[in-house]
Formats: sequence, C-alpha cells, structure tokens
Amino acid sequence: MNIGFHYHVPVILKEDGGIYMPGYLGVFIDSLAERCDKIICFAHSPLESEYILMDYCLKAKNIQLLDIGLHISMIKRGLKARLYIQKIIPFLIGIDIMLLRGPSPLLPAFASICHKKNIPVSYLLVGDYLDGLKSTVSMNKLNKFILWIYYLYNKFAQDKFIQNTLVLVNSTKLYDEYRVKTESCVEVKTTTLTVRDFYERVDTCLGTTIELLYTGRIDPTKGIEDIIHAVDILHKRGRTNINLNLVGWETSKGFLEKIYNLVRELGLKDSFVFHGTKTVGLELFQTYRDADIYVIASRGDFEGFPRTLWEAMANSIPIVATKVGSIPYFLENEKEAMLVEANSVQELANTFENLIKSKDLRQKLIANGFVLAHTNTLEIQSARMIQVMKRYLDNE
Repeated sequence: MNIGFHYHVPVILKEDGGIYMPGYLGVFIDSLAERCDKIICFAHSPLESEYILMDYCLKAKNIQLLDIGLHISMIKRGLKARLYIQKIIPFLIGIDIMLLRGPSPLLPAFASICHKKNIPVSYLLVGDYLDGLKSTVSMNKLNKFILWIYYLYNKFAQDKFIQNTLVLVNSTKLYDEYRVKTESCVEVKTTTLTVRDFYERVDTCLGTTIELLYTGRIDPTKGIEDIIHAVDILHKRGRTNINLNLVGWETSKGFLEKIYNLVRELGLKDSFVFHGTKTVGLELFQTYRDADIYVIASRGDFEGFPRTLWEAMANSIPIVATKVGSIPYFLENEKEAMLVEANSVQELANTFENLIKSKDLRQKLIANGFVLAHTNTLEIQSARMIQVMKRYLDNE
C-alpha cells in the first residue's frame, strides 16, 4: 500500500540526505513506513526559527519528501491553498490512500483535490481548533474573533467531504462527534513509544527535592500558569523543596516570557527550570526518569489524549492531570493518575502534597500506569491503523 501524508508540521531534507522533522511525528511516520510499501510526505519547509525543531531523522528508506512551500502563517497558507495543491498533483499517481492529519490549514484543500482525482482519503484528527481557542485566555479579543471565524470555516471545509473519508480520531469527544457524520469512524491512540522505551521503577519522591515535570507545547491552553501558582501555594506552606521543570517548545509567541515574568513576580526563580526541547527517545525520556511527578493542567476539552501521558506512564512516574478531553476516559482517578478539575490551582496544590506524602498512592499509580502504557505502543497502534486503512480500501 502506498500512502500520501500531510500535516502542517514542517519537514526538511538536509545536506546529509536525511529527512528531518520533529521527533513525535517522525517516529509515527517511521512506524507506518515499516508496514506499507511507500509513503510520500507532502510537507512545508521550516522557517529559520523552526530549524531547532527538526531533530529527528527518518530511518525508513521508503519515504519520499515533497516540499510544498514555506511554513508561513496558517491564514496565509489557507489563502494560498491552490498554489500548494498544484505542486502535489503530479505525485498523486500511484497513491492508494491519502492520510491527512488534522486539524490543518490545508486539510480541506488536500481532501478536495483527492476527491476530484478519486483518491481515497483518511483523516487522522487529533484535536479541534475551535475547542483550543475556547481555552485561550490571554488573547486580544479582535484577534480571537478573527481566528474564530477562520477556524469555523476551516472545520466546515474539512467536514465537507466527511462522508467519503475514513475518519481516525484520538479522543472520545471527537469519536462521538464524527461517528454520526460518517460510517467509517475509528478511535485510535497516538503515541511515541516503542517496546524498547519502557523504564521500570517502584517509587519516586525519594530525594530531598521534589521535581515536578511538564513536557509538551509551551502554550496558554496547557495550564502552565496554574501549575506555577500551585507551586507557589506549596512554597507558602513551607514546602520550598519543590521545583518545576518545563520541557518543550513555545507555540504562542511571547508566552514563555510571560511565564518567566510570573515566576519572578512570585519569587520562584530558583525553583523553576526551562530545559527547552528534547529529542524524542532517550534524551526526552531521561527527563521523566529524573522527575518525581508529571503534571499536565490543560484548561479545556481541546485535548485528545496527550502522548506525554503515555510517555510518563512508560517511564514510571506518577501523573497529575486535569479532567479534560479523553483523559478521564482512559485514566481512572487514583488508579493510573490523580485527576483534578481544570483551572483549579488549589486542588492542584493539594494533589501534589498528597502524592508527596503518600508512598502507597505513588506506587499504585506507577504500577498501574506502567501496565496500561504497554497496551499503547507504536508497534500496536501503527499495525492497527494500517489494518483499518486496508480494510477501508477493500470495501471501497
């Protein structure tokens, strides 16, 4: 089976002949490539500021890259969709199915041209722009309104061809929405883990300093400010041996500086470390192994099920997460994770304290999470996705 693939994340062909992209996407593409004949990635080239994110070199040799143009702003990409699409037409011959990960500015245009060329399409939906925007609190009202209109149009255009596509979704919320729009809707899980990536330990919080960890996008919707305020509450209670570690990349310009200002304002400068990006694999996983508690405090139901939660469970670290998106569907409170209400700083602080105090609770979360993570590896999920796409093509 030959697969075409598009997502808005940039990709680059470097001088060494390797195809480079962000690691979380690269391991996914590699795992698919092991199970099909060929993949053509129709991708944007990165802006200079994005070169640092191109940290993973694809290993599979049956992957071809087609540069469709520079990764400019999403609205500009949407307006120039026809120019991008003209570049891909000659390469559509021989593609058995086009896999479009979304939401994405060019997803509607890709779906449209495939529809015209009678090429089967599969959507892999990992979120909803509109839900993400609802959770954004620090944005100019005019800019938010403009984005709302654009996202609304993008979703309308995305769903225009929904009856003629296979829809794969990574959240129960999206599944409930799309299963009534199309007969071919399947819930999947997204992960970066292979069977070689697991690290087993019995307990954390054994040192004199407690290391909290967040990994992922540095974005206002992720509740990072809430985590900082929770740490401040604990410091005021006398627990000054708690540090917050952030690993990831800024996706909302100026937000990282806002975080630094908040940390300085609260007097937490010595208890805060921003590590920047880490390469998917041992470098990233070591940050989990060095930490005592993993926390994600997302503010809304834009989340599917964050891949970082699978990474944390696979590396034997207890989790604190907000009850948003698919998280409470996959994780049971006080079994695989501690689940708290979104936007509840006091509850976050209390939960951190309870975990630090309770050895039995930590060990229970670690053991159960480790078992659950083994059910969701790239080997399992990629094989399932390929199987679903083949079955869909057989019934076309």
